[in-house]
Amino acid sequence: MSVPLLTITMPDGATSTALLSDEFAKLLAAEARVSTRELHALLPDLDTTPATYAAMVLEMIMVRQILSEAQGVAVSH
Repeated sequence: MSVPLLTITMPDGATSTALLSDEFAKLLAAEARVSTRELHALLPDLDTTPATYAAMVLEMIMVRQILSEAQGVAVSH
């Protein structure tokens, strides 16, 4: 299995790219709240191999963190 690249673009335009190992991808996928069955029901053509699925979950987690930090900054000003 090829190891996918995960590239995340931050709100300021900076990008960060990382390789996901299959072991890490499986662990992250196992920790995800949404199961692959639920995803397949919604999006039948979605690639849910462990590494790709984990990359999507990691990106969702990071986006939530960025949004919550942005809201925290907006609230404090």
